[in-house]
Amino acid sequence: MVTDVVYICGSAYASIGLYTNFVSQSLKDDLEDPVGHYQLVLEKSDDSSSARDYVPSTVKAFWVAESVCSTTGKTEIVGAVGLDSSSHHKVAGTGEVRRIVVSPYHRRLGIAAALMNACESRAKACSLSNMVLTTSQYQPGAINMYERAGYRVYNRRAFPSGWGTIDLIDYGKGLA
Repeated sequence: MVTDVVYICGSAYASIGLYTNFVSQSLKDDLEDPVGHYQLVLEKSDDSSSARDYVPSTVKAFWVAESVCSTTGKTEIVGAVGLDSSSHHKVAGTGEVRRIVVSPYHRRLGIAAALMNACESRAKACSLSNMVLTTSQYQPGAINMYERAGYRVYNRRAFPSGWGTIDLIDYGKGLA
């Protein structure tokens, strides 16, 4: 009994620790400094208003979806996505969809599809011919959305996580 508890606690600790380290490291490369990583610049304003937005200066881009809360009247962030150059896929003309996320309270409203469309439109405007993304088996809703949008699996790989593995799934799509 004590051995089982130690094993279970050790497994949980190792899995959580490895996952936390993986997430922490993977978020560091772009979300620690999104303006710098995605090479965003402040938009030039034609009027005297002080409100300005960050806009892409290269292929890389980052979008934030906002909504006005019906109960408070305040603007809230409901989703985000990044378009990155896909240097680690080593395929010229390829962009990578990164960090797509939609608030659980705003899912199934077309926000993720709109964010994906923004990525693909920017990629086409920058003469990219392919898009890629990576997800895991723990994102069935996202997998369904990617497949409906025309993304197809081109690679599966196991990522070690404690005493088990997480199946990572690489998707790709041609931009015709």
